[in-house]
Amino acid sequence: MPVASPAIEQFASLIGSELLFVQVLIRPEGSGGFELCHGDDQHIPRETLKMLAQDNSRLLAMHTPDGIFRPLKCAPSLARGWRMLVKNADELELVLSRIYPGTVADWYAVHTGPPPVTHYRTMAERQSGMFRATASLTDSKAADVILNICSPANCLKQRLWTVTGLPPDSIETKSLAPCLEPCAILIESARKAAPRREV
Repeated sequence: MPVASPAIEQFASLIGSELLFVQVLIRPEGSGGFELCHGDDQHIPRETLKMLAQDNSRLLAMHTPDGIFRPLKCAPSLARGWRMLVKNADELELVLSRIYPGTVADWYAVHTGPPPVTHYRTMAERQSGMFRATASLTDSKAADVILNICSPANCLKQRLWTVTGLPPDSIETKSLAPCLEPCAILIESARKAAPRREV
């Protein structure tokens, strides 16, 4: 029998009677298994929800209910109306890695040592080419970009990285899924907000 990773073992110990992880509600089901559904569907009769195979979990995460591509997998736009069964913690980890890539591992890293956070200024100073402009943003302007891109309306990850003058997100306004560094979408938005250099 394969041994579950320490990350999913510790994560699974949190579940209790149920656990909301971003927009996915996880409930124990059977002997060591779990049932997953959209958090907003928790009071809908199970038999009315479409049963999804695990192989469809990546496809579920790719598009909004209207068929629009979801570049941010933790955006609050996960489709509703489904449920899924997994047999054990290993299968739970696999499904969550498809819906919310890297989040269980990041959660584990945060809860087993100092969070491996890369703040905006450090990330910006590493950029090259056209993205070098991200380092020219003032802290105030960078904060404006961060508040826009990382707002709860756009992303439910709890932002642990920051820039001077801007506090990290609180878990109450976001979710259990941590964000440890600026994503590519944030960096691109910062590049567009940077002052243009005159040629």
